[in-house]
Amino acid sequence: MDYDSSNHVVMNGYRNPPWWERRTNLERRIMVLSIILFIIAIALIIGVTIILLLNQDNEYYPYSYEGEIEYMKERPTVLRETDTVCLAPGCIHAASTILKYLDRSIHPCDDFYHFACGGFLNETNVPGGESSVDPFTFADDMLQEQIRTLIEEPPKHRSEKPFSLLKRLYDICMDTTSAETHSLHIIQNILQNLGGWPVLDQESWNEQYFDWRDAIYKFRRVGFDVNSFLTVEVVNDYTNTSRQIFIIDRAQLGAEEQMLTKGTENEHVDAYFSYMVDVALLFGANITLAASELKSALEFEIALAKISNSEIVEPGLYQTISVAELQRRYSTINWIEYINGVVDAPDFTVLFDDQVIIRSSFYLSELENLLQWTSKRVLANYMMWRAVKSSVQFLTEQLRNRRFDYFQTAFGITDRIPRWKECVNVVTKGIPFAVGIMYVQKYVQEDTKEIVFEMVASVRNQFMEILKLVDWMDDVTKMNALDKADALAVRTAYSDDFLSVKRLQQYYAELEFPRENYLACILTLNLFERDKYFRKLRRPLVHGDRDEDMYTTTVHPYYEPSRNILNIPSGILQGHFFASDRPQCLNYGSLGYLLGHEIAHSIDSTGRHFDKDGNVADWWTEHTKKAFLQKSHCLNGGKKPYNLPELFYYQIDEDVRECNVADNAGLKAAYLAYNVWVERFGHEYQIPSLNLYSPLQLFWISAAQTQCTKYRPEYLKDEGYVQPHTPAYFKIINSFANNEFFARDFRCPLGSPMNPANKCKIW
Repeated sequence: MDYDSSNHVVMNGYRNPPWWERRTNLERRIMVLSIILFIIAIALIIGVTIILLLNQDNEYYPYSYEGEIEYMKERPTVLRETDTVCLAPGCIHAASTILKYLDRSIHPCDDFYHFACGGFLNETNVPGGESSVDPFTFADDMLQEQIRTLIEEPPKHRSEKPFSLLKRLYDICMDTTSAETHSLHIIQNILQNLGGWPVLDQESWNEQYFDWRDAIYKFRRVGFDVNSFLTVEVVNDYTNTSRQIFIIDRAQLGAEEQMLTKGTENEHVDAYFSYMVDVALLFGANITLAASELKSALEFEIALAKISNSEIVEPGLYQTISVAELQRRYSTINWIEYINGVVDAPDFTVLFDDQVIIRSSFYLSELENLLQWTSKRVLANYMMWRAVKSSVQFLTEQLRNRRFDYFQTAFGITDRIPRWKECVNVVTKGIPFAVGIMYVQKYVQEDTKEIVFEMVASVRNQFMEILKLVDWMDDVTKMNALDKADALAVRTAYSDDFLSVKRLQQYYAELEFPRENYLACILTLNLFERDKYFRKLRRPLVHGDRDEDMYTTTVHPYYEPSRNILNIPSGILQGHFFASDRPQCLNYGSLGYLLGHEIAHSIDSTGRHFDKDGNVADWWTEHTKKAFLQKSHCLNGGKKPYNLPELFYYQIDEDVRECNVADNAGLKAAYLAYNVWVERFGHEYQIPSLNLYSPLQLFWISAAQTQCTKYRPEYLKDEGYVQPHTPAYFKIINSFANNEFFARDFRCPLGSPMNPANKCKIW
């Protein structure tokens, strides 16, 4: 036996034949056929897979995005459960909240609202003092708890006067003993100085010494509201925002205004009348006289409410006239004397050449007639009742209880808010700048403002890209819209010099609280703020004015059309809406969506009445107006939810439709802005326990959960139809089901409830 160089055996001088040659002909044919069949099978599998994917694309991706999102052609791949998990506190808290709100037994393509909010709806109870509860409610509760902590904790280095003032006001508010012993006596003395309350003074009250204008001037100097008949305010001139001007408006009647228009036969109005009489009795009035005289005062207030609500005036229809012309048209009121008496500023006197804005000529004419035909006694009873009504919450517990009983009957409120919460509200409203500084320093992180500014800039940029493609705006209107959106000013959390304690001390230098009691402090604070308010007259508008910081410790972002400003308060930068240490898909889905909604208001049928500088100017062409109405008409009530039968007959009116249009635009702009963020900064970490959902899906979940709302059923039945906002269910259905990106990210089959074949596409 021999071996060749490859160690192969060589027998009898021959090499071993190759493996293939050692196979029979039949074996060779079978093997060749097997290989061919295997190749054909692999090809068939690949072909079927390709066909299925193409069919899936046709089913789930029926829209062409060419030209609309050109920059998104190279989309980053979404994260899956294999990616790194975020364990920062913000991610842990977000995961807990999202999971608590979700109801995963509902398919997202069938009913995304109940998928995103079902857990919230099942586990949330509406407090007795509320008609509904939503994430904004929780954010506001958190904000109040935080402010309470700031006020009640030891002052540390906060010995400056403004911080001492807010602590003193809070302590006085919490001191119920002082209110019981002194408050009733104090207000009775005040009423006498104002001219007396006829229902108390009875025959000793002399109408010879009463004039409603003189009473208004006295109200102003004491600290009471002066808007019983007319509202005199200072606003930016609607035709020239570089100056300020008076606006003469209707009376401010408070929460009862709409109710009063229903007349004395209405049960809620009857409850209001009983409240008036009972308060007068607690002040010492005779029951027979109180019932008779206050009935006349109520009828006068009803008449005021009716003439206040009889005319709807759009901003573009406001009139700007001189005081001389005002005097000529409505001669029964001495306007020079009246405006100067209300303003009561030492360095200001109104002149006949000064300009004022008239909101409703009809109201002024009707008011003149009403005042002429009403007796002085009725006018005095009405005015003194207004003073007493605004004071009850600062008086004895017996009066406060009666006020609460009335609120229960008239407004369905069943729970009183805790005393501490009431006092926090008083301090926050009364000394907002000191509270704001304390809040920002403790609760707003340094990098938050930069992150939010970047978010706003990105959302606005995407909104402007969307604007360029809308088909219901002609070129002229579109150009104006782009200019206005580009000029939009943004205030986030606080202005640059907001934290200046020196500036804060200068602002509150003249404020001193009396030692008497709660009501005296409130009136002093009202007087202080009113003096500050009117002192800005005839002064040039200065950017960074302290008034701009009013919004710091609130929750809701809002758009100011008269100044073309988007305000983002500090209170929204927490909770469900924002956290710097969680994925941006959640921040863009929640806060970004809300900001996009407000940005959209700058150019929609609300913002069209004001130009980029805040001046009144209707810059929509007639073509655009008609096209918008036709385009937005498809935003109706939508499919009715089977599990909310009280919404079965709900229909969207024009005002509500505007908000839905803004929702659609804001949602789309925020979504595109988030995708741009991913392109810039890369993939995001996965959130614990939410690895079943991609970041894009979490964007939609986060956005929907900002709208989760638990209503009282009777509220939806009785009030929901007349409210200016759509019930939460329809907000989600209208905005998400009409968004092609949503259907793509959740792979909703075409024709499913959340991916209708015919979408209402406005943006």
